[in-house]
Amino acid sequence: MTVKQLPLFFDWLRKCIRQYSLTNCWAVTTGPLNMAVKMAKTERLLAEPNAGIQRVLPGHKVTLFDTELQEEVTFTLVAPDDSDPANARLSYQSPLGSALLGRNKGDVVEVKIFGRREVFLLIRIDPGEQPN
Repeated sequence: MTVKQLPLFFDWLRKCIRQYSLTNCWAVTTGPLNMAVKMAKTERLLAEPNAGIQRVLPGHKVTLFDTELQEEVTFTLVAPDDSDPANARLSYQSPLGSALLGRNKGDVVEVKIFGRREVFLLIRIDPGEQPN
């Protein structure tokens, strides 16, 4: 690798770390109280009648506009055991997944990772598979 290639490498590495940080569960950084709040919110949303008409729930296919990368991303929100970010299956306990729970089409979703604010626009919510 040449010196001229280093900035490109570091940019690529930063993007990989950003994606990993947004889409993977971090049991180390989530305290018990925060985890209990996330689980209670998920259970409450799933129990509400007609909650899934316009809100993001587990099992829904979600399309976001990533304001940093200026591109659309689509994935299905799933339980942590079914998470596979490489195949567009995002856990609702990941930083991005938990920020999306209960949101509506058109909402701006902000997630802080490593002191940076990541911003997404919720473009589309499609009912998909039913959660287990």
